Amino acid sequence: MTQEQNKSPPDGGPAFPRPFVGEAPGEVGMSLRDWFASHCPESEIPTFVVRNCMDHFGISHGNQVTDEHFQILRGKARYKYADAMLKARNA
Repeated sequence: MTQEQNKSPPDGGPAFPRPFVGEAPGEVGMSLRDWFASHCPESEIPTFVVRNCMDHFGISHGNQVTDEHFQILRGKARYKYADAMLKARNA
């Protein structure tokens, strides 16, 4: 794996920051990226799946997306949405 592939996207820091109160460093809970992903509107997901399923899984026109494929793409759609929200927030 190259260094570029191993690089994680920025997570925006903690979604609900709080002062350090005895928990171990790194126990900050949900990141802002995770919070944004969990709030992706369901209406955004089918558009993403249609645009990306053929490339991601090599599915041709006329073939159906399996439930497993849809669930993987559903998660990817949520994090694409979260990355766009973080980008807009930092613009």
